[in-house]
Amino acid sequence: MRPLRAIGILLLGVFTALLIYPALHEGGHSIVALLVGGKVREYVLLPLPYISCDVTNISTQGMMLIGVGGMVFPLLFTWIINSKNFWVWLLGLYLNTICFLSFAISLYGCIMFSMQKPLQNEDITQVLELQPASVWIWSILFASLLIGVMLQVAKTKPIRRCYEFI
Repeated sequence: MRPLRAIGILLLGVFTALLIYPALHEGGHSIVALLVGGKVREYVLLPLPYISCDVTNISTQGMMLIGVGGMVFPLLFTWIINSKNFWVWLLGLYLNTICFLSFAISLYGCIMFSMQKPLQNEDITQVLELQPASVWIWSILFASLLIGVMLQVAKTKPIRRCYEFI
């Protein structure tokens, strides 16, 4: 085992979780906000990531897309960066893992919303508050995304690839 490689793997994970994923997540909200006619007023990554948008005159559907954009954009990014290079692949693996957790939390948020116990400060809760009847559509979408991410990760054989690298 090569200790420097193991340390690099750990550091890339921390960097991905603290900066790259939040930048992609908030960037997803921002891009969709601009696409539906909103304006990004503030984009902050540290100490806690968030964006502030002017969504005056944005439709309910546009607002829902903004809410979901942050969850989906990092996954779309992983499709773009597919690479044979170990470090780029590992970045994608970390992003996929965080996306998986995000989708699981969103699915849980849908379930809790349907039980009238919404999760506070969650993107999916804000989406569902705009159109409560859509809870089952979002539940199916997030369950499908969970399966899709699992299949995407499994086909890369991550344990074998990491073992061979170290």
